[in-house]
Amino acid sequence: MRKIYIIIICLSLIILQVYGQTDNSNDKKKIFIIKTNILLPALGIISPPNTIGLSFEYSILNRNSINLTGYHAWYNGDNSKYNTTQLMPEYRLYFNKKNILKGFFTGTYLKYTTYRDKHYNNTINKELNLDYIEHFLGLGGLFGYRISKKRLLIEILFGLGAGKNINTNIYKNDVWFQENNDLKIDGRLAVNIGLII
Repeated sequence: MRKIYIIIICLSLIILQVYGQTDNSNDKKKIFIIKTNILLPALGIISPPNTIGLSFEYSILNRNSINLTGYHAWYNGDNSKYNTTQLMPEYRLYFNKKNILKGFFTGTYLKYTTYRDKHYNNTINKELNLDYIEHFLGLGGLFGYRISKKRLLIEILFGLGAGKNINTNIYKNDVWFQENNDLKIDGRLAVNIGLII
């Protein structure tokens, strides 16, 4: 748990450092964008049919912004239930010095995912056969490109990083046990469409 706090503190210090930089663009208007990933439900990256996701982005300096993305997916079948929630704060730096709404960008992200998958022996008495609970924490970098027209924005981004299951519990055959939590490669792919406010 101490590692989580260290990572959060380090990311906070990075954001504070970016905030503390001098910026000669005080006359520039701050930008707020609401986005959603249209690729996620289309490709079934999160397998359940019920998926919602939103991103909120706010410009903090001339070429910098902070973004918060959240996803939730669920499925309730006859013999199984699935539920996952994901939160991803990120920092972005835009290469276009005049307009962050167009062009290439890079950044870093932190990803926290909670995942639960339950399976039952039968549909009548719902006797629990398997219960898998996972909490994942990852950190990575991203690169993307965006275009905008009036108040509409479209962007594509790729991300690559690493992460670890910080807490994994499995219930099987009336026994709870923990799984080995090795480092895993973490990736992101998104095609976001958004509204500039």
